Amino acid sequence: MSNKDNFKLTKTGDIYINNRSLIDIVKEIELAGIRADYESYENKEDEDLNELLLVAGDYQPLPLWMIKFSSRYFLDEAKDFTGKFMAKPENIIRNKTTLLGCTCGIIECWFLLAKITLTENTVTWSDFQNFHRDWWQYNLSFTFDRQQYEAGLIIDLNTIK
Repeated sequence: MSNKDNFKLTKTGDIYINNRSLIDIVKEIELAGIRADYESYENKEDEDLNELLLVAGDYQPLPLWMIKFSSRYFLDEAKDFTGKFMAKPENIIRNKTTLLGCTCGIIECWFLLAKITLTENTVTWSDFQNFHRDWWQYNLSFTFDRQQYEAGLIIDLNTIK
């Protein structure tokens, strides 16, 4: 049995890691981050925790045409969407890939980044970050078998009904 994570891309662009939605994985972590932020507020009466919690996991998959083979987006041609936010060239986010976009339909509105590292046999996602909440700690890292990962990026759009 392999100690590598399992990657799956669905025909709707949803990403599953070890049979769990990436959005669900991230939402669970972000809920904890929001609660910790809330606890540090001096004027809690000015904030509604339930409203704050709505942003946790508030992502949607990227358009399938961007990420399926042959685009190589989730491999070595990754781009982030941070240019509109004028991040300096040396900023670490410039070396990350946008994995999920905002539910409003504008990817760069609220998005999740990670560093993608390729070796001959593996693909690793690490250093996860929400661009607008760079203090949230995700402590996530996934390592995929490269052959399985690349095969998972091949989606036949003609079979979508």
